[in-house]
Amino acid sequence: MRKETLKEALALEPGNLHTRDLLLETLLKTGPGNELEEFLHDSLMLFPNHLAFVTSQAQLQMQHKNYAAASATLERIDSSQTNEPVYLALLAASYQQQKRFQNAAPIYQRLTQLQPEKAENWLGLGICAENLQQRQTAIRAYQQALAKNTLNGEVVSYINQRLSALN
Repeated sequence: MRKETLKEALALEPGNLHTRDLLLETLLKTGPGNELEEFLHDSLMLFPNHLAFVTSQAQLQMQHKNYAAASATLERIDSSQTNEPVYLALLAASYQQQKRFQNAAPIYQRLTQLQPEKAENWLGLGICAENLQQRQTAIRAYQQALAKNTLNGEVVSYINQRLSALN
């Protein structure tokens, strides 16, 4: 019912950003689908740099393994102008998936400063540093990831394997 009410409100006033934000929240709860994709497309036409629309679109693109499209979507916003962890994590992951480690590493570095307790940020930094031949940085980052004690067994095994190879 809420979704239909919000859609009716947008039909009357398509440029109402607050209503669009509310509808986005509602559509995200129902999960990905054509309705969400169409809504995001229309919303980004009206508000191309709105962080919630940009990150939601990029998340969908990442789910479809379309990493180049995700990074292009995210690059609409200047990464130096935001400290939003969700945005930064998506951007770093999209670069990393494309093997653009030079782009991903400084973003992961920033994320480790913003969210030092998140093992995933340290893991991302470790992977990037290792691929950039920055051995000591990779070792420290992997050790930090392990120290958080939040990763599943497979990831812990991967990190231990990488640490053995680097030592």
